[in-house]
Amino acid sequence: MFKNIPSVKIADCCITVSGGTPNTKKIEYYDGGDIPWLSSGEINQGYIFSTDKYITQLGLENSSAKWVPANSVVIAMYGATAGKVGFIKIPLTTNQAVCTLLPNDGFEPLYLYYATLSKTSWMISQCRGAAQPNISQSIIRGMEIPMATIDEQNRFCKYLTQADKSKFGDFKSQFIEMTTRSELNKKSIGEIAEVRTGSTPSRSNPEYWNGTHYWVSAQDMGNKYIYDTLEKITDTGYATCKVVPAGSILYVCRGSIGVMSINTMDCATNQSICTATCKTGYNTEYLYYALKVAEKAIKKQGIGTSFKSLNQSAFASIEILFPAIEIQDKFATIAKQADKSKSYVRIALKNLESMLGYCIRQVA
Repeated sequence: MFKNIPSVKIADCCITVSGGTPNTKKIEYYDGGDIPWLSSGEINQGYIFSTDKYITQLGLENSSAKWVPANSVVIAMYGATAGKVGFIKIPLTTNQAVCTLLPNDGFEPLYLYYATLSKTSWMISQCRGAAQPNISQSIIRGMEIPMATIDEQNRFCKYLTQADKSKFGDFKSQFIEMTTRSELNKKSIGEIAEVRTGSTPSRSNPEYWNGTHYWVSAQDMGNKYIYDTLEKITDTGYATCKVVPAGSILYVCRGSIGVMSINTMDCATNQSICTATCKTGYNTEYLYYALKVAEKAIKKQGIGTSFKSLNQSAFASIEILFPAIEIQDKFATIAKQADKSKSYVRIALKNLESMLGYCIRQVA
């Protein structure tokens, strides 16, 4: 759409700012903080709904960190992500390794993001330094981007909105954008759901295996919904396990932390999986995507050297931001619409398996 339009320097069309880092030796600048603080390592070409770290008001006041508004474009200037571009969906603060392009009347925010994103390769080529590649704010300010008219920008953004709808089921669209920060309450998973871990019936007892009850291990997970399991257990084996109701979230907490699915049938699970069955007032679909958004931060909580793991209490203590149930339900309706076509395909495959008498390998 924008091959034959004039370009403009960032310095001539945008205000750019960078942030700062509160003194890391002062615990009062970080402990109990509720101000999201973005580092360059968290920028990896996409929407940004949350940050790994938070600072206090005292930390903000005693550093060069500063608030930047939602719908700003952020560019990583140092390290492995130097030159990468993100689009923040919440107000937040940044460190000194992040350059922010503030929103302005000359650009639709999404257009500015994609116009800047189109220059990623050029910015990476401008990075200097062997140990820690970096790009300066002055180089970014000298970069040129296509300057489309507002009408052309609006038309482009409408295409993006339509494309985003199809990706909603893969959590890449802005579900937290449906709320404002003041409407969100932080709750631990243990507060809003019943949390369990599973077990493995004795392998040496043949009475426990090759039955009809679903028994989930990590190898059954990966797609959003679980419709079947590779192994099944008998009534006797099932009686030794904790039953997980259909519609619960299953989260791998040992080894491949973060693999997650929702079970469509009552089942048992092995001990590497924590399950969360939502209480009244909390929507499973919302929790699923909230965990997806927080996945990177959750993985960092894993302990161990050969492989990382979270125990049941650590999983239950994970905190998630929740809006009112009406907003959760509204999001779930949109997400389910996006998932429908994939769900119907899998159900059709399952029915076909029954007719043919053998298993068809399902694709994601």
